[in-house]
Amino acid sequence: MSQIHPAIKFDTTVSTNSVPFLDVEVSFPVNHFRTTIYYKPTDSHSYLPYDSCHPKHMLDSIPYSQFLRLKRICSDHDDFISQSATMCEFFQNRGYPHDLLLNALNKVKHIPRNSLLVQKVKSQKNVLPLVVGYSPSVNPVINKTKSLFNSILSKNNVFTNKPVYGYRRAPNLKQLLVRSQLKPISDPISNAVSKFVFSFTLKAVCIADGRLGDPEVPEPKPLRA
Repeated sequence: MSQIHPAIKFDTTVSTNSVPFLDVEVSFPVNHFRTTIYYKPTDSHSYLPYDSCHPKHMLDSIPYSQFLRLKRICSDHDDFISQSATMCEFFQNRGYPHDLLLNALNKVKHIPRNSLLVQKVKSQKNVLPLVVGYSPSVNPVINKTKSLFNSILSKNNVFTNKPVYGYRRAPNLKQLLVRSQLKPISDPISNAVSKFVFSFTLKAVCIADGRLGDPEVPEPKPLRA
């Protein structure tokens, strides 16, 4: 099957001890299943760089969410600690502060694993979203307008909930500088032929209409006294 296309490669892995499935590796050591994290050989661990132009709370939440993912997958606590140390190295390579990683890891350590395996039911809330394009300079503006929005909505009975502020990705440099569709390259010869045919046709129409002047240069009109 690998000879069908040079870009497609099929391979098989046979093991009597463990089997990977997506990002989980399942093994059966002694009368019980054991799960741990599994990374594909092509995984580059290219997490979002910490100096990226994204909201700070979003960047700070990425290590915490990944440690939660490890806590759910790793059935053994010692394995969770070992895999967390490896993941800390991945984040440090992307510029994440060491203190941020330790604080996120300590929070996850104190969460019982059984509580993370229970599916939570999200409550439906009627929210009033206020979505703006993110920029590092937009936070001071939003902080100044929060109190104004809250005071206006508190006096209006139409909106019962406070607005929820969210961000969308603003246009990047590529979108600002590069066009998605380029205009076709004009051919000077074909343009000259088209202009000649148009001029010749327009002259023929003017002659048939009784006007012999050059259609491209209109005749001067007499000035009124």
